[in-house]
Amino acid sequence: MKHSNTLGIFFLWCTAWCTVTAAASGPLLTEGVDALKRGDPVAAELKLREEVKAHPDDAEAFSFLGVALDNQKKFAEADSAHHRALTLAPRSNSVIDKYGSHLIARGDETGAHDVFVRALALDAADAYANLQLAQLALKNRKGPEALTYLNRLSAAQQALPDIAVHRVVALDLSGRGSEADALSATYRSDAAWDVLAGRALLDAGETAQAQAMLSAARSLAPRDADLLYGMAYAYESLGQQRDAFQTLAQAAVIEPKRADIQKSFASAAANLGEFKDAAAAWDAYVRLEPADDTGRRERGFANAHVGQVDAGIADLRWYIGRHPGDADGYYELGIAESARNPDEALANIDKTIALKPDFASALSVRGELYYRQGKPEKALPDLERAARLEPGSAMILGRLGEVYLALDRLDDALRVFHRAAELAPDNYQAQFHLANALAQAGQTRESDAIMQRIRKWPVSSGTPSTGLLDSATPER
Repeated sequence: MKHSNTLGIFFLWCTAWCTVTAAASGPLLTEGVDALKRGDPVAAELKLREEVKAHPDDAEAFSFLGVALDNQKKFAEADSAHHRALTLAPRSNSVIDKYGSHLIARGDETGAHDVFVRALALDAADAYANLQLAQLALKNRKGPEALTYLNRLSAAQQALPDIAVHRVVALDLSGRGSEADALSATYRSDAAWDVLAGRALLDAGETAQAQAMLSAARSLAPRDADLLYGMAYAYESLGQQRDAFQTLAQAAVIEPKRADIQKSFASAAANLGEFKDAAAAWDAYVRLEPADDTGRRERGFANAHVGQVDAGIADLRWYIGRHPGDADGYYELGIAESARNPDEALANIDKTIALKPDFASALSVRGELYYRQGKPEKALPDLERAARLEPGSAMILGRLGEVYLALDRLDDALRVFHRAAELAPDNYQAQFHLANALAQAGQTRESDAIMQRIRKWPVSSGTPSTGLLDSATPER
């Protein structure tokens, strides 16, 4: 399955928020916030759920529970937690700010803008709200508006390097290039500054400048793990997954006991189908953070992909025993079982879909399992639904095309194979399926042209040949 960036959405001034948890709050809130600070939202969620159960009127506990859920992309649950906090403390800037960040995480930037404006109506000096509004303005290339918000920060805050980079971008977008150059000159030989500036430029859509800054940072500090970690985030934002993976690999060698780096490296490796590296990194992470059950789950999933199926299934069954309501756990167990026990795999994928009906990858896998059982008519509804949910997935469209062929629906097969080939022009399987269908339709000239082009391509995979059904496994 696709793994998200684990650098997280936790906030620049979390320590400022933490001061509001003060005396009336119990130790579980403190422990939950500490878990968030060290990048462990799963442990934070457990602590904060205990806290809200013990103190159902604690707005900050609900607010931080929302943060923990946001970091796991459990947005529906997070929304409920944030709204409960807002009901309890509708005029708390801390609570409002965290809700605004929740909306950003969900992709609702318009809603987030309105929430942060509401926070400023309560306290015009709210540093976090001003910074977020400035960043939203920069993302929309509104330099003067961004400067308005940045100017409201205190002198000490404006002097921070990670704030100054936003001022540089805002000045540049405002046509005040000489001022931007003068400010950036202060940090010109600072690798950390270059990484921060690169990220700020990315947010403003200045991709070429961002890449130049990242290259400068790498040449200045090639063995600084913190900088490499930040650079990997920037590479991922650029869609340069291989660069992010290689950068995290370097960071993991330099700082092998940094749990956050191992976790990010493991996720980056899995996203590229580099499951050998993923399994090793998840194993290191589990040793460093044994309380994070998801680490053990992902270690099991990676091990299943490198032929350690028994060990992988053991981890995944252990996880399901502790988290019987987690659709991802059943999905990954279904994938692990798919090579040697298709019936057991199907049962686990059924449980996945029962828990999460719109899980496109699970629907695709169940459709493929039915297809391999010789039941294309049963596979069709799952694959058509999966294709509607994820119309940009060449893998799903390829599976759907095969089912159409099995049902003698050649025109439909050609339609989806054409789309899959457009989406994945360098993918051997997508091109081969299209060539085969064209040949069946008598369009031999087009078929031969594709076969001639791909004949020398390697039909390799990023994954060892384990026979697992995995919608996110790279095919080339």
